[in-house]
Amino acid sequence: MTCDSFLRNWKEHLLKPFVKFCPFHPITVTILSFCTGIFCTLCCLYQLKTLALLSWFINRFLDGLDGVVARTRRQESALGAYIDILSDFAIYGWIPICLTWASWTDNQSSHLLWILLAILESFYFINSASLFYLAAILEQRQAGKLKTKEMTQVTMCEALIGGTETILFYTLMISLPYFYLPFLFFIFTVLVGFTILQRLWWALYTL
Repeated sequence: MTCDSFLRNWKEHLLKPFVKFCPFHPITVTILSFCTGIFCTLCCLYQLKTLALLSWFINRFLDGLDGVVARTRRQESALGAYIDILSDFAIYGWIPICLTWASWTDNQSSHLLWILLAILESFYFINSASLFYLAAILEQRQAGKLKTKEMTQVTMCEALIGGTETILFYTLMISLPYFYLPFLFFIFTVLVGFTILQRLWWALYTL
């Protein structure tokens, strides 16, 4: 069991008390999460680090809450899961871009940082293709959510980098001085790359 899958169960119990205070449909919560994520990217772009960090935490809170609300109230839907994953990946992709642009306007960026950003974003692309194509194959083989009983709408082949690790690294990216961005981009790229190889290895021995 990975750290992310372990903490997903813990998160479920932690957020359940907030469900009774939520007057919104789960998809509405997802849209609110996306809006706070967009606000976070704008704060990153304009170097408002405190507001960016606060909105990032609110975004992650709402992103966790929408699923708990859906499951508790039996309002789970494929559309809700689809909108949720689109929201997540959009924010994951845009925050590093905005941070790099902000560091460039602050005269702390370099060609190396832009290159590292491009490599990181390309690894995101490969990782997402790997993750969701494997999920589609598992669902096709009836080895997906109905069998694994996962909380997500489709089964997620476990690997090193998940939601928890992403929250940790993005918190560091947003909060630390721009000087640390090349190091954080490089380390996260390596970890995402290892995650891609993990799923490839799993596919070679399973499919």
